[in-house]
Amino acid sequence: IIFNYSNSLQGTAILNGKYNTSVSYDTQYGKVTIYNTNKGEDSYRTLLVGQGHESATFISEEKCYDLYYEYTKYYDLMFKSTKEIRNTLMIGGAGYSYPKYYISKYLDKSIDVVEIDSDITEIAKKYFYLDKLINDFDLKNNNRLGLIAEDGRTYLNKNTKKYDAILNDAFAGETPAKTLTTLEAVQKIYNLLNENGVYLTNMIASVDGENSKFIKAEVNTLKQVFKNVYVVKEQEMPDPNFTTLAYPNPEDPAAFTLALKLAKEVDADVVLATDPDADRLGIYAKDAKTGEYVSFTGNMSGMLIAEYIMRERCATGTMPENPALVKTIVTTNLADQMTKEYGVKLIEVLTGFKFIGEQIKLFEQTGSNNYVFGLEESYGCLAGTHARDKDAVVAVMCLCEVAAWCKKQGITLWDQMINLYEKYGYFKEDQYAITLKGIEGSKQIEEMMNKLRSNPPKQFGDLKVVEFRDYKSGKTINNETGAEGTTGLPESNVLYFDLTNDSWCCARPSGTEPKIKFYMGVKGENLEDAAAKVAKLTEDLKAQL
Repeated sequence: IIFNYSNSLQGTAILNGKYNTSVSYDTQYGKVTIYNTNKGEDSYRTLLVGQGHESATFISEEKCYDLYYEYTKYYDLMFKSTKEIRNTLMIGGAGYSYPKYYISKYLDKSIDVVEIDSDITEIAKKYFYLDKLINDFDLKNNNRLGLIAEDGRTYLNKNTKKYDAILNDAFAGETPAKTLTTLEAVQKIYNLLNENGVYLTNMIASVDGENSKFIKAEVNTLKQVFKNVYVVKEQEMPDPNFTTLAYPNPEDPAAFTLALKLAKEVDADVVLATDPDADRLGIYAKDAKTGEYVSFTGNMSGMLIAEYIMRERCATGTMPENPALVKTIVTTNLADQMTKEYGVKLIEVLTGFKFIGEQIKLFEQTGSNNYVFGLEESYGCLAGTHARDKDAVVAVMCLCEVAAWCKKQGITLWDQMINLYEKYGYFKEDQYAITLKGIEGSKQIEEMMNKLRSNPPKQFGDLKVVEFRDYKSGKTINNETGAEGTTGLPESNVLYFDLTNDSWCCARPSGTEPKIKFYMGVKGENLEDAAAKVAKLTEDLKAQL
């Protein structure tokens, strides 16, 4: 079962747009309004039923089969969750935006669409390019598109045809059709699915608070029919005091104690946790060889998502022009190798996700690049330009899509991580921090930084310093050639040592805690070699202090 959470913000934005033309119809189910909004090449047409935004399409014929609403793109998750989908049932047609996309993209697949209002189907043919789709793909002479004018629940009750996937997008305004959320309806849906079939339902709801009651009730209903829905019971309800754990941070292994216990009981593939404000994502994945659950760092989970996005965009021809991936200077150098593979520009910024968000704004103002992905080592990433900060909600969906793709290939997330290491190198990162409290501690931290800045080491153990960067002065020095340069980044109290053998280390005082942090990274021949190298670099760093 896949839940796709959507919200009404996009509809609100549309209402504030410029209406160029509009037309209205009265059908047997209410008033229908179609209007255009002028945005140049991205001009779009919207379908309102009553006051509810039901569908939208780009007006340009070149883009008329593309998906306009961002949330509808997540419907493709069903293709990642099962080995093969040949036919799909969609309940709720409206402007037929997803069926158009489905037919035009998946040329070997078919879809039946159940729409209660036959007048809306005719409107979709006239105004939303459904007729064009039928002609372009000769759908009158094949069985790839079924148009069924019927109530969704009625169709479920009398139909016997089996499907590989069922997509429920039936709404009354902004409310899901309640007749499709009952236990009896869910059982009907389950009975119409082929073995390993998938059910995807779209809901407008919150996961917490007053507006979460419906989604939680529906989860309970689904759990009575579908076996693969699990929630950690002790952590199911909102708890502002976080009484089930000492520190609610997915970077802390202790935060996974209850989730890992449940994972072992139900033989889960992946365990996911976010922090309270849902910006950081931590994961464990099962190692099929040992049966144990392996912890992933923020670098690892971020690069799994980044590689998947870049690979799939290249494969599907959806990679934008001048694509860019943005990372902080203390994030894994695995990103450097991976972006070269996919022809994506790598941009480094100072530590702090605000600097990644700043690049998105810069791209939009200058048109220099198109943002593809951004990540930092501290368990934060951003897929999309809907936000300017790390977003664990979308990261969870992306990571689950990667996990589903892995499942389809017969591998685990851990297997895929090893595949990436084998291809690009066994990169490993670590941190070392010294806490020094009070005024005296602050002076000691300043003295450490001044010592490293005024007399920078020429090597750490057997690793030579190739380049020294002082982000406070903005200067760089190449120790091999003596050439000086500039960092190109804003002033910051950070020192960076680029080392031989694809290694590095970086020093910076914490901006929020009384400590100085040292980051380091290496590249090994295998997992054990990388772990040994980063441990040695840590000890060599301590010797310099």
